[in-house]
Amino acid sequence: MNSLKSAAAAMREQITARLRHPVLVHWQEQTTSTNDDARRAALDGAAAPAVFGAEQQSAGRGRLRRHWETGSGEAVEMSFLLRPQTPAAVLAGYNFAAALGICAGLETCCGVQAQVKWPNDVVVGGRKICGILSEASLLGGEAAFVVTGTGVNVNQQSFPEGLGGAVSLRMLTGTVKSRADVAAACIEAVLDRAGRFEQLGFAGIMDEYRERSAVLGRDVDVVQADGTVPGRCVDFDPDGAIVVDTGGRLVRFHANDVSLRGAGLHV
Repeated sequence: MNSLKSAAAAMREQITARLRHPVLVHWQEQTTSTNDDARRAALDGAAAPAVFGAEQQSAGRGRLRRHWETGSGEAVEMSFLLRPQTPAAVLAGYNFAAALGICAGLETCCGVQAQVKWPNDVVVGGRKICGILSEASLLGGEAAFVVTGTGVNVNQQSFPEGLGGAVSLRMLTGTVKSRADVAAACIEAVLDRAGRFEQLGFAGIMDEYRERSAVLGRDVDVVQADGTVPGRCVDFDPDGAIVVDTGGRLVRFHANDVSLRGAGLHV
């Protein structure tokens, strides 16, 4: 436990030393969920922006109630606590802002060209390198706080069966990466884009989102509970919905998964 505590303290110090944004960094040895840590802190009145991370996470979660665990020293698992004055209807934009920030952070620190698979998975070469989940507490139709959890695959050398569509920075580059460098670069870039979104709304981030999209202009299958809808992604609405041409008919989807047809890009 002492070595884990030292690793957590070192991560916090190394990350903080690399930041220009005034953000509090909290880092633990072990936790169940960094999103839960951030949420509890928010309810206790914690200042924002803040970042909550851990060396090991045992009950992380993603969209559609997906669950995962991470091993110590392999990934960067962290959650952002923000206190925006944002109407609830546009909260999905924080997922988009976080995905763009992760892409930019990975490019800055590692030279990796990442893209966003709608709505908010970060992929490299069709393989998932980061998942994102935002959760909010609402008060009077506005967000009292937003918690955005991110999990970046950094130094894994392989993934369990069933996660064959995942990839890490180490697998991509062949070298071990500094998790503190990755975390700091991503924190800076995420906060930049979250601030832009809060000031300008979707209009402030959608041009970059289109540029970094892994699905725009490509044939996709939109995954629904009762089957899939095939078509071509032709655009994104001003509110972030994906616009799919299903054969002469434009259909908008707000809360589904998509896969690239024939590419296996569904992780």
